[in-house]
Amino acid sequence: MDAGLCGTRTEEREDFNHYPDEPLLNYDATLFVRMDSSLTTSDRSPLSGKSFALVKGYSYGGIDNELEADGMSRVEATGRESMIKLLTLGRVETVLDTTLPFLADARRLGVEDQVRPLLPSLAETPGYLFFSRKPGHETLADRFSKALTEFKTTPKFLAIKQRYGL
Repeated sequence: MDAGLCGTRTEEREDFNHYPDEPLLNYDATLFVRMDSSLTTSDRSPLSGKSFALVKGYSYGGIDNELEADGMSRVEATGRESMIKLLTLGRVETVLDTTLPFLADARRLGVEDQVRPLLPSLAETPGYLFFSRKPGHETLADRFSKALTEFKTTPKFLAIKQRYGL
C-alpha cells in the first residue's frame, strides 16, 4: 500500500505511516433529528431519555458511550440506510453519524428535506490522506500537505465546501 484515505492520526498509526500536516477533512459526530422534532440543539440535558441510532460497529471517539451515560438509549442499525429509515419513521428520536455521508445518503433516499442536524456537532476529528513509510513517501506527504493547504484557499475549494455543506 502506498497511501490510505481519511485515516485518523494516532501514535500507533504514525509508526507505520507518514501524515501530512494538513488534514483532508474533519470527521464530525453529529446528531440528526426529523425536521419536525422539538429538539433544537445538541445540548445534552434535553436528550436524556431519548433514543439514538448508529450503525453497528461504528465508533465516534466515545461519543456514543457518553450519550448512553447521559441517559440516552442506543439502537444499532445494520447500515446507514436502515438508520435513516429508523429516524424518518419515528422509531428513534435521533441518529449519530458524520454529516457528509449522512446527508449524501439522505439525499439519495429522497429524505434530505425530512432531517436536520442538531448543532453544534458533538465532536470533530481530523481525517488524513496518509502515506506508507516507503522511501520517499515522507517527502510526498510534505508536498501533498503544502498543495492541499494552498488548494484550500481557492474559490474552487470554497465551492466544493458549499456544495456539500461542509
